[in-house]
Amino acid sequence: MQIDGNTSLGKSKAPANKDAAWLWIDGTITAGTGTAPAWVLDGKLAPLQVQLKRATMVTWFSATANIGNNKVNGHSAKDEIDFSGPSGKMYRDGKTIGEEFSLSPTYETNMALNHRNMLAIGDIVWDWGKLNQTQFVRTAMKIEVPKKMPKEGDYKGGYDVYGWNLHFHTGFEAGGALDSSTVTNSTTKATVGTIPTYSIARFVPEIDGIFQYRWLSFESDLTGRYLFTTEHTAVDDRDGNPYLESVSGWKAVNAMTFSVKPSEQHFAFSVGYMNGFSAPTYQRANGVTIGVQVKY
Repeated sequence: MQIDGNTSLGKSKAPANKDAAWLWIDGTITAGTGTAPAWVLDGKLAPLQVQLKRATMVTWFSATANIGNNKVNGHSAKDEIDFSGPSGKMYRDGKTIGEEFSLSPTYETNMALNHRNMLAIGDIVWDWGKLNQTQFVRTAMKIEVPKKMPKEGDYKGGYDVYGWNLHFHTGFEAGGALDSSTVTNSTTKATVGTIPTYSIARFVPEIDGIFQYRWLSFESDLTGRYLFTTEHTAVDDRDGNPYLESVSGWKAVNAMTFSVKPSEQHFAFSVGYMNGFSAPTYQRANGVTIGVQVKY
């Protein structure tokens, strides 16, 4: 994870990152023990962004998805689709630590459209300058603006070999299901039951970090959720048959990715591992993904 369009928090004082992407797609195949290969799509689209004064950015519309189809005992994908906007982010520098505040109305659903939730999502990213030292930031801090930055991946031309960052988040998600939905078995077409409407109140801590060496990078993103209310969902058993379930308390998911990015390219080869439970379905995600990332 990187702070979109901003690398100056925590007194790092670097210019905006040219690689802050408005389109991110990770197309992969996935597999697990005793299973068949399958596909997973992890993508983000945010084409309508405006930078305002006082380090404020508005995104008029964005869409994110992590969906897939497979025969793994528990889905490899998180099975989540979010539509947001308009949303805002505000950056503040401090003497030791900087903060990024964000707030967005979000429509949360899944691939089967069993969930139709409307949420207010807020987040604070806590950023220490010494921990926000990506290759781009470390290179930019050595350059006298407006001197031209070395090309990404041109290590002989001055692009920094090493990079890293570590961010801590404290967030919340609040709202509720807009209506109930009927769950059916896709194989037998039999009705399993109805997911009722329910209220949503979640505390969302998150830790994400990345280490970079030349064209190689390793990233980990651990997201936890504490569900203050009881939520309702439908999950699949090992044979792929859905059943209704109520969830509350702590749920967490961790996504780790190792990637190789050729010099100055918009694509990377990636290997990832995901394990845990993610909103809104809380189906167990547990699998390995191998594929290609595309970023613009």
